[in-house]
Amino acid sequence: MNDFKDLDLDYFAPRKPAEPEAKPEKTEVGDAPTADESAEPAERRRKPKPSRRELLNMRLSVLSVGVMVILFALMTLYLLLFPRSTVSQIENRNLAEFPKFSFASYFSGSFTADVATWFDDTVPNHDGFKNMSNSIKNLFGMKMFASTVSTAKPETDSTDNTDTSAANGDTQTTTPANGTVPNNTNLLQYAAGRVFPAVSAADEKMGRDFSTEDNSTLEWVNNLLVVNWDNHWRCMEAFGGGGGTAYADALNDLQSKVGSGVTIWSMPAPTASAIYTPKNGIDYVGDQKECFDGVAEKLNAGIQSVNVVDVMKKHAEEDIYLRTDHHWQARGAYYAARTFAEAAGVPFADLSTYTEESIPGYVGTMYGFSQDTRILNDPDDFHYFVPASNYVASYYDTSFNYQYEDDLFADVDTANAYLKFLGGDSCIVKVDTQMKNGRKLLVIKDSFGNAEIPFYTNSFEQIYVADMRYLECNLVNFIKDMGITDVLFTMSAYSVVGDNATTFRTSSRRTPVRPSPIRTLSRLLRRKRSCRPRQVHQRRLPARIRPLTPPRPVQMIPLPQKNNKGEPMKELEYPFDAAYIIKKRKSLKKALLADGTSRIRKKIAVFGGSTTSDIVKTLELFLLDAGIEPEFYESEYAQYFQDAMFPDETLLSFKPDIVFIHTTNRNVTDWPEMTDTTEQIDEKLHTEINRFTAMWKSIAEKFHCPIIQNNFEMPLYRLLGSRDAWDIHGRTNFLTRLNEAFYAYARENESFYIHDLNFVSADYGLKEWSNPLFWNMYKYAMCFEAIPSFAFSVSHIIKSIFGKNKKALALDLDNTLWGGVVGDDGVDGIEIGQETGVSQSYYEFQTYVKQLKSLGIVLTVCSKNDHENAIAGLNHPEGALRPDDFVIIKANWENKDRNIAETAAELNILPDSIVFADDNPAEREIVRTQIKGAAVPDMDGVENYITTIDRSGFFEVTTFSEDDLKRNEMYKKNALRAAEMASFGDYNDYLKSLEMHAVIDDFIPVYLARITQLTNKSNQFNVTTRRYTPAEMESVFEDDGYIRLYGKLIDKFGDNGVVSIVIGRKNGTALDIDLWLMSCRVLKRDMEFAMLDRLVERCREVGVETINGYYYPTAKKQDGQRPFRSLRLHED
Repeated sequence: MNDFKDLDLDYFAPRKPAEPEAKPEKTEVGDAPTADESAEPAERRRKPKPSRRELLNMRLSVLSVGVMVILFALMTLYLLLFPRSTVSQIENRNLAEFPKFSFASYFSGSFTADVATWFDDTVPNHDGFKNMSNSIKNLFGMKMFASTVSTAKPETDSTDNTDTSAANGDTQTTTPANGTVPNNTNLLQYAAGRVFPAVSAADEKMGRDFSTEDNSTLEWVNNLLVVNWDNHWRCMEAFGGGGGTAYADALNDLQSKVGSGVTIWSMPAPTASAIYTPKNGIDYVGDQKECFDGVAEKLNAGIQSVNVVDVMKKHAEEDIYLRTDHHWQARGAYYAARTFAEAAGVPFADLSTYTEESIPGYVGTMYGFSQDTRILNDPDDFHYFVPASNYVASYYDTSFNYQYEDDLFADVDTANAYLKFLGGDSCIVKVDTQMKNGRKLLVIKDSFGNAEIPFYTNSFEQIYVADMRYLECNLVNFIKDMGITDVLFTMSAYSVVGDNATTFRTSSRRTPVRPSPIRTLSRLLRRKRSCRPRQVHQRRLPARIRPLTPPRPVQMIPLPQKNNKGEPMKELEYPFDAAYIIKKRKSLKKALLADGTSRIRKKIAVFGGSTTSDIVKTLELFLLDAGIEPEFYESEYAQYFQDAMFPDETLLSFKPDIVFIHTTNRNVTDWPEMTDTTEQIDEKLHTEINRFTAMWKSIAEKFHCPIIQNNFEMPLYRLLGSRDAWDIHGRTNFLTRLNEAFYAYARENESFYIHDLNFVSADYGLKEWSNPLFWNMYKYAMCFEAIPSFAFSVSHIIKSIFGKNKKALALDLDNTLWGGVVGDDGVDGIEIGQETGVSQSYYEFQTYVKQLKSLGIVLTVCSKNDHENAIAGLNHPEGALRPDDFVIIKANWENKDRNIAETAAELNILPDSIVFADDNPAEREIVRTQIKGAAVPDMDGVENYITTIDRSGFFEVTTFSEDDLKRNEMYKKNALRAAEMASFGDYNDYLKSLEMHAVIDDFIPVYLARITQLTNKSNQFNVTTRRYTPAEMESVFEDDGYIRLYGKLIDKFGDNGVVSIVIGRKNGTALDIDLWLMSCRVLKRDMEFAMLDRLVERCREVGVETINGYYYPTAKKQDGQRPFRSLRLHED
């Protein structure tokens, strides 16, 4: 075997030019020059004239220096003037952040080292340089392959399996030629050797060998292999070979320091080119199996080597490697992990015991490298397998400081699917399993190793996972302190034998955030930092994360929990952390479903003009938090028009309660051109409008349900500048006209709702929202972190349609409605009005609150104040609100949660219908924890008050009736009724004093809007909880197969409006009650008996003999939980 140590490294050293030999002078034989003759005068000695070659060399040297100076100056300007990169799309990671300064970090040297790391990692146009580097490496790899790989192959007879290293004193178990364990060899005995077979006895039969087949589709694209196998495109890096000496040296060094009590394993992960390179491309790609065998030859006798190339080849026809990414699929990692477990002699669970899940539509790094649209248009289905066994996964920072517990599978969006495993590489992960075999495994890996970890949960008692690029502990100490029994090095071929050997250093300087793995291995062996876990938190962690408790029985990981049943989840309240929601979607959903809240079930069909999977998953969270448990139908990519016009049986049988059409300006099919005439542009406009109108009408006819349609966001760029807004050729103008047509349709169709995408995108920031990268790579019409904001906005409309809006706003006074404390500062001392910026902010908030009142939102006061001071503050001449604007004023020194509960009782509404606004976080927390379901937004800074309440969507308006305008007045009269009731000793006397009379009749068109609104808002007296859309109510109104009744109640205080509804469906001589509800405004006033009397009369008129009532208990209807009995009608 040709070893790298035998190379003559001095051959490549620069050599000093030889001195020119002096030309001998002619002298007579025997004549010797005298001293005087040799001492030639100085003036007669002349400097030889430079030759033309020397002059050329001098000029080239000067030119080279000049060019280097210019290049250095240009690079300096480039680094100083251009913005530094923060995210690498092709590497799927955030780049290094500038470190925080501290004296401890400065004197330890870590601060300056971290600055250097940041400087190296965030170079402007990071991805561009990365692509250039990869291209150069691939070129050199192909050129060097013939000499590099061929010299690594042992020159032995093919029939001789004797290890030539025995001459050097090493011992090695002989490996059979067929690569299988001998039949008479016990597996554990065989595990004592150095090199393990690539394929076990059960795997003797090899699968399809792609390397023996020519493929005419093979192309080189940006120095990458692109090939089509079985009608699917695959992009692969062309492995260039290498010796792996530095990798082997690092493992040998580690073995010498940890001793014989720890077994070290080396299992390089082959890349896809080892399996899927066709015959006509094999000469350009290194043989990874030979290279791994060459690395194994360099390892000490006690280090166990596992070569899995043949295992991968056996399963080549399975989905073992991603086609659009450089990683393997979880199935490929499974086969590698199984091979290692067999070699290590530990149990291993069959794949059938795992739950397979998938993320469709994944396009990974290979598209980023190749920019080949064939890869983009042929995405992967990313698969992962969830173990059935229980485990606890604890996450630590790179210095082994505890951070939090979580699942092994992170909540990620489609574009970052491979981060599903462990959430990435930058944490140390400790996994406690249910195994009790005393085996503790440390996995030292790159990103390839992440996919293996779930498969070891049934094999080892404890598993530690560390990426050598990030581990800040001394590796030897770590192994000893944790009691590790097995160390597995598993990383890609590039990390093992790529260019790492040429970059290997023995210096102790800190390496960049993405250093060479081999260089990092050497660094880890020299680190002096202790690796015992510490409870040091250097960043603020979410409230759900608790410090690690002492060892306990293995259990499933803890999930985010609501404090009380029905309490809104804090993580989903505005303002929320979008990145956290995206990452933790799965655990948030589990917590929501586990909180015991009773929710209404609704079916939602999402017709998308772009990728919608992550939108649907995020929308589900907000709806669950609002009390709606959704079931989704999701159209195939960009098939929104086809599903609307030509629904298949699956969609028809789904019968959605709502259809949401997610289209954006990316779905406009025909834009105006500068050469178009006015008539041509109008024709294009009408074509787009007619296309959408036909779609809406088709949905209404087929599904009879509400439709939510996005309007169009403005374009990312304006070709005409500001003129784009008003010139008919401008895209901005064209979209504005389209939006106006959408609005006109919404005004004419009650079951049609516009989702204001234009506002949401502008509010988020159009430049970030419309980042073209997300459309070009993943067909998302918005950036990933905008998805929660978008889904949150859509959820407001859905919950409003289904009656989940809030009804009342309870307001604190001091530093909420005005600045200052009225009891201390006096009326003249509080800040309200137009005098200062602060006082104007409070005035604007009061104006906003008064506008909410005009929408029918009930206003109340909940303040710790003397009542007279509260009234005086509300009568401030510069204020917008007056005492008469509030239905109830609770200004006293009672606890605010008690006042809120009393307010809800007096209004005859449930506490979860109230929004409580208070500047004091302590008061907010008390109400949040004590009042079940109440909304308590964070009111931080008066300038943010309006935005907080507005963006939270508490009072989203989808329907509006005249009753809404009168609602505050109605509730005021209810308060008067309550006050009068308190003066009566007998309740019946009180009812008589109200002088009530009812109007009960069949539905009439003028009340249909109010009737529909009541069906979606009334929850307390609603025996079937049936909800109706305007279209459905119109259908009931026109159908003679129904008996319909509405009821109005009028008393001496005024008209309560439509307060009761009964809808019964005739079934022969029986009547089935589909809906019976009453507004909370008239509960306990015997209106239900009047409605029943009129219903009986109406039934007799049409020949109905039996009334069948149905009652469905909910969380809000706890009294009398028994079904109605059938009522048979008899003649008196």
